[in-house]
Amino acid sequence: QTGAQAARWSLPVGLAAVAVVWPVLTGSTPGQWFVLLRVRTPAGSRPSPLRVAVRAAVLWGPWLLAGVLLDLASGSAALSLAAVLVAPAWVLLVVALILRDPGRRGPHERSSGTCTRLRDEAPASG
Repeated sequence: QTGAQAARWSLPVGLAAVAVVWPVLTGSTPGQWFVLLRVRTPAGSRPSPLRVAVRAAVLWGPWLLAGVLLDLASGSAALSLAAVLVAPAWVLLVVALILRDPGRRGPHERSSGTCTRLRDEAPASG
């Protein structure tokens, strides 16, 4: 039972480490760091840990919801279908919202007051 509980919490804990702790410490996720991007406020400063946590929750929350639904499904076709559709639907919605936004900010950035910039890029004026 303990091993199953540890496995159940490994994904959320790992996701929190990569999507919250690492950006708070370094200013970018590991993938963003690799492609020379950073998470900043529109003014160009590093976001607070709360802003980074909100950003991660909005971006990754639906994926965690899908995992919970799959865990609860246990034979329910409706819950299994919902779980399988939640994550791709969220990806399509995020992409559509980014493409519609003049500043190319997604819902995770708008809700947290953050933006993604090139590592050496100055803050946007105006």
